Amino acid sequence: MATRGMGRKELARWTQQLVRTGMRFIAQDGACPSTALVAVTGTPVSMEFPVTSEADRRLLRAYFEMAARGGAAACALVTEGWSLRGPRAFDRAAAARRRGGSLATLRGRGEQLVVHAVSPAGEVLRAFRIVRDAGRIALVVEPPTKDPGPWSRFLSDLPWAS
Repeated sequence: MATRGMGRKELARWTQQLVRTGMRFIAQDGACPSTALVAVTGTPVSMEFPVTSEADRRLLRAYFEMAARGGAAACALVTEGWSLRGPRAFDRAAAARRRGGSLATLRGRGEQLVVHAVSPAGEVLRAFRIVRDAGRIALVVEPPTKDPGPWSRFLSDLPWAS
């Protein structure tokens, strides 16, 4: 059964709520687990979803596709990860990955909280740098980029129910 998708304003409000919830997890637990959310008949259903392999990535994408085809009003992904800036950032990240390492080991890295929500009406992508200082945690808005990052592939071009 198809449902009316969330409008842009409703999607933006939901995204802000997800940002606040992600920040609360970071403040309480020190981390925010990757969480897939689907809004069905106005009620968000969330599921913690660790993404540690290519099989996990395919499964997460299939989950979002199934929800969209099934009439979900919106889908979202809340995740914490690493960003890397500076000269040759992509090359440095690729080299670390080839060595089996993580961006967490590279100089110039930054923790990020990313909230990406989509509905048939559009999408909202919010990325924040996580700043930890003397026991305090704050979010700093990351400037928008042309590259939405690796998380975008989970939610781009979903087959929404008509």
